[in-house]
Amino acid sequence: MCGLYGFTTSPRSKMTQKQKHDLTVALGFKSEPRGEDSFGLLVKSMKNKLSTIKGLGTLKDSDLPKTQVKLIKDAKFMMGHNRMASHGEVTLKNCHPFQLGNWIMSHNGVISGHTRYKKETTMLPVGETDSETLLSWLVSKNKVINDFLKVETYHDAFTVYDTAEDKLYIITKGKELYYIQDSDMLVYSSESIITSSSYEIATGKVRVPEIIPCDRVSELTPSGIQTIEHSPHSSGLIQNNPGWKQAWEYDTDAVKYGYGGR
Repeated sequence: MCGLYGFTTSPRSKMTQKQKHDLTVALGFKSEPRGEDSFGLLVKSMKNKLSTIKGLGTLKDSDLPKTQVKLIKDAKFMMGHNRMASHGEVTLKNCHPFQLGNWIMSHNGVISGHTRYKKETTMLPVGETDSETLLSWLVSKNKVINDFLKVETYHDAFTVYDTAEDKLYIITKGKELYYIQDSDMLVYSSESIITSSSYEIATGKVRVPEIIPCDRVSELTPSGIQTIEHSPHSSGLIQNNPGWKQAWEYDTDAVKYGYGGR
């Protein structure tokens, strides 16, 4: 089990630098129970510069330099991942996200067919994870974004940034994700309570997250979610969202641990 989380904004967004910082910290902190081995953030600045921030352990316990904190505060979008190691050692080369070709990908789940993909890929991954092995196979076979729904895996979710198309995708294959869209921004994570509490910490507002259903390729934009592909084997829309019914409890110190300064 790993944690996926992030946000995207538009140039018109009224989201402040402090809110972006607080939202990133809260999402990373709240996602720690889903993975404490390493973390990784893909950040795109308002001037369209891409940067990757990775570290072993948790975001809370890291000491990011002020230059990286500044990247987060100036983010146009942030794509985050907390890792619970399954395949591969706990090293920086096994930290998500991974980049091969035009795709930068983070993954939550276990790739059941990774042994076959490793044998068939013609593009060797840098690390040892099943996630990067799948990405190398997809890129080496010239697959398209919808092909994520066809891979040999059953209970997974992916976030993918396409550098050529400048598009951010979420692929839900047996796992739902949860999002809140508000004005010119959108925030998402692997759990409803993580999305709602982090959003409240950053904005001071209470919202009930919506579901990104299973078996979809969805494009994320500040104005909402657009379904690009829907698997014929989809479990269908989920009408009830029990996650948000949990107690709205969170530790407001999540935004106070001041890694590298605020």
